[in-house]
Amino acid sequence: MYRRLGFLFVLSAVFVLGRFAPAPGGTADAAETSADLAASEEAQAAPPIVGTYRLMYRELPDGARVDPPQIEGLMTFTSKYRNFNFMRQNAEGGVNTGSTVSRYSMTNTQFSEELVYRVSTTGSDSVSFEGAGASGTAEVTIDGEAMTWTMPLNEPVVRFTGDEFTASLEGAFVDYWERVE
Repeated sequence: MYRRLGFLFVLSAVFVLGRFAPAPGGTADAAETSADLAASEEAQAAPPIVGTYRLMYRELPDGARVDPPQIEGLMTFTSKYRNFNFMRQNAEGGVNTGSTVSRYSMTNTQFSEELVYRVSTTGSDSVSFEGAGASGTAEVTIDGEAMTWTMPLNEPVVRFTGDEFTASLEGAFVDYWERVE
């Protein structure tokens, strides 16, 4: 697994460096169109989500609060990848976990995501794996300093405001996250 992730990192670096490096002669590629520039400016104008966030606590529909160490989570957004890791102690004394790695792109109007892989466990007996292939796009709504969208890969509604965000699934939970890096 580490070799694959290392390969993806190197491949991403080669793509990024190749895409933004000046053309021979030291000038930008003349084939770049005004549409490319407009799309690039729109992507750069989107409120930043890049960083690492830690799950601070979960609020349940009955108002109960679940705090660490009964629940833990870490989510990192790089400029192109999202890595999500989650753990919660279940009622039977076991642990439910989830891990997702995906590629994403974001503008002021949409968030698109493509699954690299997802692994989850329920207690100690059940493990599920989903490989690459799933993808989706969601509309981004910006209201003042907050931006909101539904995570496209069957996940909750997220609302980013500054260095914090919430992830909510109606009737199930509201998670409170804080940027740590």
